[in-house]
Amino acid sequence: MKIIVLSDTHLKEVGDLPDLILKELADADLVVHAGDFDTFEFYNELKDTVRLEAVAGNSDDYEIIRELPETHQFEVEGLKIGVTHMPIFDDFSDLVYKARELEVDVIIFGHTHRPFLGKFGGVVLLNPGSPTFPRFSLLSFAEIFIDDTVEIRIRGVDGEDLRGFRFDKRRKGCCGEGFG
Repeated sequence: MKIIVLSDTHLKEVGDLPDLILKELADADLVVHAGDFDTFEFYNELKDTVRLEAVAGNSDDYEIIRELPETHQFEVEGLKIGVTHMPIFDDFSDLVYKARELEVDVIIFGHTHRPFLGKFGGVVLLNPGSPTFPRFSLLSFAEIFIDDTVEIRIRGVDGEDLRGFRFDKRRKGCCGEGFG
């Protein structure tokens, strides 16, 4: 299974996404968006184009905020994933507690526009960054590949692997070796 992870796109049309992301969306099994679509038009177009799991962000149109939750959890092929938009603390400790509350293996978040991938307290924290409006970082998105193992990559929109790691999803107490 291939999952594309986006956040903080702040766009009006799906076609305004970088070319690499449009290409990756075409063969993704699922797209996860951690909020700040910005416009209801972009959100609707994306959900009509791909299978979407998403939360609302602080900059989203009122229609999006009415339709989507602040926090969402789901399971894909045995991997439990949580999604929220905005961490409260700079050290992300609130996300670890939120992940434990949701009983998830991975928590995806946005808001900072800066990519982040790390493991804290047995939980993977993933911020894909922003593919359109970075803040002191590269334009980025993330991919999650699930089979017997889980591989998570943060990629630049130019195709460069920025960071990643993989782990065996059957073993609790995530994570294995890092790369990138």
